Amino acid sequence: MARTRTTRRLVSFRQFADWLDAQDPEVLAEMRTLGPGRAPTGGRGTYPTAA
Repeated sequence: MARTRTTRRLVSFRQFADWLDAQDPEVLAEMRTLGPGRAPTGGRGTYPTAA
């Protein structure tokens, strides 16, 4: 089976905090239900896109 690499970006804490501030509160509430490193049922594509 071929393995694909996902793209990851290293960002500063400030950039991460700014991203969190821009998110819809409903999206953040859904994210809080996940354990560390866990993807949502149905995959990350089931979440609305960033603001």
